[in-house]
Amino acid sequence: MAPDRCPDCGTALRPGAKACLKCGRSVVAAPRGPDIFASECAGPDAGQRAAGDGPAGRARADRPDIFASSWTPAAPGSQPEPAAPTARLVPRADRDAPRGGFPIVGRAVVGRHDPAMEPVDIDLGGLPDGRSVSRRHAGIWWEPIAGWRVLDLGSARGTCVRPKGCREFVRVSRATPIVDGDEIALGRCVFLFRADGAAVPAGM
Repeated sequence: MAPDRCPDCGTALRPGAKACLKCGRSVVAAPRGPDIFASECAGPDAGQRAAGDGPAGRARADRPDIFASSWTPAAPGSQPEPAAPTARLVPRADRDAPRGGFPIVGRAVVGRHDPAMEPVDIDLGGLPDGRSVSRRHAGIWWEPIAGWRVLDLGSARGTCVRPKGCREFVRVSRATPIVDGDEIALGRCVFLFRADGAAVPAGM
């Protein structure tokens, strides 16, 4: 519904007017699109950001909605999307290792299964140190420009990355690039990240 007066100059508007005759300001409200930043990949203020109102409602660039369940079909005649790149989390401890590691197809929420919460893509609860992993511990996903990335989802014990060739683990506080050969620590569980195939980000 259009306002009675121009929000900028206060000039009275004619019924059905789409713009102010004095200053030219458009008074037609733009349709509000869907919230493209979901709360799944958020921290303690997830509920506020999901509401989309105020500063907390404007999602931060380091918390993308990569785990949203919604799906928009491609327009008729458009090119089909390429197959999602795949990767694996290979446990460093032999006693923890399933054959081939834990597969990731495009994106995955890693954590520990809890019947009272949404299911995770990779359940580490069965590992010997699985109790050190939070129910929704971390997200790992592929971006065409940035490549593979990891983000802590507000876990209790944190997510750490040791880049290939480095000696120390660094705690993840935002979306962090990872490549084949990096190590990822989720709680007390340490994994070797293996990117399958030869997927190369478009930005490289």
